[in-house]
Formats: sequence, structure tokens, C-alpha cells
Amino acid sequence: LTVVAYFLPWLTEPAPTAAVGQVLHRMFPFARGLYEDKVANVWCSISVVVKLHRIVPPGRLPLFCGLTTLLALTPACACCLRGPRLAVVSGAGGAGGGPGPFA
Repeated sequence: LTVVAYFLPWLTEPAPTAAVGQVLHRMFPFARGLYEDKVANVWCSISVVVKLHRIVPPGRLPLFCGLTTLLALTPACACCLRGPRLAVVSGAGGAGGGPGPFA
């Protein structure tokens, strides 16, 4: 619902597909290259050791990097989506005075 509300101004354009495509192109500027914009630090650091352009064809590089990023985020997302645990919520075992390494 939030995504639809966000994209509503562009969905009401005479050519909604082109308008939404332009928004996505500006959000994810792969045409400028992998070492540009939001995730440049990660891919610049990796390219020192691994030359991605030699391993992955240039047309597949955005897909490869997107899937790699998604794979790297999966453990953190799974932890966030898992239900809260009583020990974490109640503060047991932490700095709250209970038994633990920082008590």
C-alpha cells in the first residue's frame, strides 16, 4: 500500500510505465557504472581483490551485485523478521543488572 501511494503521482501520468521506469532509473543508476552512488564503497573495495568485470559479463553485473547484496542482507533480515525472544526483550543476560558478562 505504501509503495502504491508513493508511486501514485507517476502512475497517473499518460505513460505510467515510462514514468515509473524513469524513477527506478534514477533510484538505481546502473548506467553510470557500478562504482557510482550508494554502494560504491563495497564494490570498489571488492574490486581491489576480485576483478568482477573479468568474471561477470557487464550486462549481468547489476543482477549479480543485487543478488549478492540480497544474500548478504538475508541473515540480518531473518533475524529482524523472527519473533522477539523473551531474553532479549526482558533484558536478561545484559547490562540491566542480570546475570551476564557486563553485570
